[in-house]
Amino acid sequence: MPLSQRGDCDSSRGVLDGVVKWNELPFNTELKERARELRKAGNLSEVLFWNQVKNKQFLGIDFDRQKIIGNYIVDFYCKNLGVVVEIDGISHDGKIEYDKQRDDYLKSVGLKVIHILDSDVKNNLSGTIEFLKRELEHPVPSGHPSIRGEFKHLPIDTKYFKDLELEILSQFDDLDKSLDGWLIKSENYQALNTILPKFKEKVQTIYIDPPFNTGDDFSYVDRYQDSSWLSLIENRTEMSKYFLNNQGSFFINLDENADYLGRILLEELNFEEVKKITFDTNATKDEEADLFGYKSFGNNFALKSSTIYFCKNKDSKFYKLWKPNRNTTNLNIGWLDLIALPKKDRNKYNKIEDFDYFIEKYDTNGHLKYLKIDINEKIYPVGDIWNDIYSFTQSEMRTSENLSFQTQKP
Repeated sequence: MPLSQRGDCDSSRGVLDGVVKWNELPFNTELKERARELRKAGNLSEVLFWNQVKNKQFLGIDFDRQKIIGNYIVDFYCKNLGVVVEIDGISHDGKIEYDKQRDDYLKSVGLKVIHILDSDVKNNLSGTIEFLKRELEHPVPSGHPSIRGEFKHLPIDTKYFKDLELEILSQFDDLDKSLDGWLIKSENYQALNTILPKFKEKVQTIYIDPPFNTGDDFSYVDRYQDSSWLSLIENRTEMSKYFLNNQGSFFINLDENADYLGRILLEELNFEEVKKITFDTNATKDEEADLFGYKSFGNNFALKSSTIYFCKNKDSKFYKLWKPNRNTTNLNIGWLDLIALPKKDRNKYNKIEDFDYFIEKYDTNGHLKYLKIDINEKIYPVGDIWNDIYSFTQSEMRTSENLSFQTQKP
């Protein structure tokens, strides 16, 4: 039986099988012209979706498009089911708040709201329709373990549950706010283009580890001519600048095959400042310790370092790090965690006494705080040659790359 034919109308209750009757919903007549304009100007995802559900072709359900409910115009409305379908595009602060107010209102008048991503309609239309079919034919009860209960926070890889992917995503009112990081598998230039509108001028730190222009064939292409390599890096680095906020920093890791080209490129891109850091991969300073990865084996000298270029944006703040003599110190601190902040009453900052010193500590509530400490021994500012950061080979006694990943750092 088509869903739209289920149940009997009870005019005394004004509902159909417990669902608000479509012709008794609140209606703002002043929005009629606006709703008509929106129907004519529908975007691609709305048109694609409408072509799948119009004329009762989807489960026999009668859909309205750009339906006025109260003071809102919803994307799609299932007349006899009391269900609103919203197709969500790019979110921003104002839209997120508006969507929440609208959803709260719709729920207050007894309607259910289903959110579908604009990108899902465009890229996986059949999967979107299948998800909607399951949602309407077999709605998940509120106590279902996939939503509440002991499995609420169970991590899964949706790669193995394609038939549930859209259903899982629909459980988030605001997916962006629920995520604490993004992992993107894509051709990187296209990915940067795609996400630029969302992250423009919002990123604090960028670190890239591009192919080193060695001429070898690793798991990625690494046999470019110099001109091709420069074009590859220039395009992506220039675009990366647009992601940085005014206090942002940019790091690029290179070896002896490309470090000189990298410096020229970064200066051409007009970063505020370009500094070179040398990362010593044999931090023990013991030439006979054999604590280095396979990339250290060169045709001539053993390769014991790589280059990291550090670039600042115009308003970047740089806090100098300090360290004690690790063989004699009485300070209960780790590597590189002694932070120095200039004293406000000083005009110059050339001496140890010109700074206050802090370490970062977690308080009882789990918040990271600065803890001021007194320095009663000699300390040293961290320089641009990093020779005290141990590589993994000092905890795993072998010379091969960790986990046999050919492209991993030593």
